[in-house]
Amino acid sequence: MRQVERYLLGSYTETLLFGTGETVHGTGAGISLLELDAETGQPLSLRTLAQVPNPSWVTTSGGRSVYCVNELKEYGGKRQGSVSVLKWDEKKERLKLRQVLPTHGADPCHIAFSPGGRWAAVSNYGSGSLCLYAVREDGSLRETGFVQHHGHGVNPDRQEGPHAHSCIWLGNDTFLAMDLGLDRLFVYLADTDGLHILGETAVRVGSGPRHAAFGKKRDVLYVTGEMGSAVMVYRYEAAFGRLSRLQEISTLPSDFAGMNTAADLHMSPDGRYLYASNRGHDSLAAFAVSEQDGTLTPAGQYPCGGRTPRHFWIGGSGRYVLAANQDSDSIAILGRDGESGALYQTAEVFTGMPVCVCPC
Repeated sequence: MRQVERYLLGSYTETLLFGTGETVHGTGAGISLLELDAETGQPLSLRTLAQVPNPSWVTTSGGRSVYCVNELKEYGGKRQGSVSVLKWDEKKERLKLRQVLPTHGADPCHIAFSPGGRWAAVSNYGSGSLCLYAVREDGSLRETGFVQHHGHGVNPDRQEGPHAHSCIWLGNDTFLAMDLGLDRLFVYLADTDGLHILGETAVRVGSGPRHAAFGKKRDVLYVTGEMGSAVMVYRYEAAFGRLSRLQEISTLPSDFAGMNTAADLHMSPDGRYLYASNRGHDSLAAFAVSEQDGTLTPAGQYPCGGRTPRHFWIGGSGRYVLAANQDSDSIAILGRDGESGALYQTAEVFTGMPVCVCPC
C-alpha cells in the first residue's frame, strides 16, 4: 500500500506591507493540504482546508488542533494581529475555526509550542513584542503573558524599532526569542504569572536574527542573520542557560553581489547537514556539520526551484525538501542526497503565495 505524507501550507491571502518596504498582494487560499507519496516525494493532491487571513505560520501541537498566526496590522479595531485555533472535522477533510485571539502586537509571524505542549509563544514582528498563551486540555488558548521590547538597531530602515521574529523552546518552560530589530537573543521563563526575562545575548550589529535551530545533540544552536545573510553558530550550555559564539558563516557564494536576505533554516534528520534559505539568490545553502564541535563548512548553494523561499521543510525522513517559494506561487520538491547534502528539483506544485510548510 502506498504511504502518504501530508503537509499543511500557509499562504498570504491579503495585501501586506513588509518591514523591508515591499508590499505583497496575497493570492493564497489560506491553509491548504498537500499530500505526497512518502517514498518518492511526488505530489498526489492539493486542496484548501480553511480560508483564514494571512496564516503566515502554521503548526500543530499534540495532534489535537492546528494553530496559525494571522499576520495582520489590524484586528478588532486595534494595531494587532491574531492567532487562530482550528480543529479537524470528523473525516479530516476540513479545518473548522474554533477560536481567534488577539496577539496585542502587529504582524505576528511565528508561533512556537513548548515541548510538553503547555505553552505557546507568539512573535509580533511589526510591534516587536511577544505574547504567551497557556494551552487548555481541549487545545484552546488562554492569554497568560505579554512583553514589549524597546530600542532600535543600527539600520534606520530595518531596525528603527524592535522586531521579534521567532522563538525556540529551550525546555518545558524557557524559550529563546530572536529580535531582528535589536540584534538580540532573549531568554524568557514562562509561568502562570506571565513572562520573565532570564538573560540576553547580543549578536553581530546589523545581522538581524530571524530563526534558530538546534543541532542533533542540542548543545549547538544555529541562528539565521536575515540582514547579514549568514548563519551564526553558538555553543549552548543548558545547565547555565549560556550561549557562546563559535562561528558566523555566509549563506551566499563569494561571487554573489545582489540583494539577499536569509530566512529559514533546518537541520537534516541525521544531523549531518544544515540548510538555510536565501531570498534574492533564491537558493538553499547547505553546510556540513562538524561532529566534533558543530561548526559549519559550506557544501553548496542549490536552486530553490522558484523565487523567495521564505520557508522550507525537510521531509521523507530526509529524502526530500519542500520549499515554499512565496513570489513564484509554488512549492518546489527537491530530492536530497544524504551523503553529499546536494539538492535537485524533482517536482513542483503551484499554489498562491505559500509561506509556510508544516507536516501533519
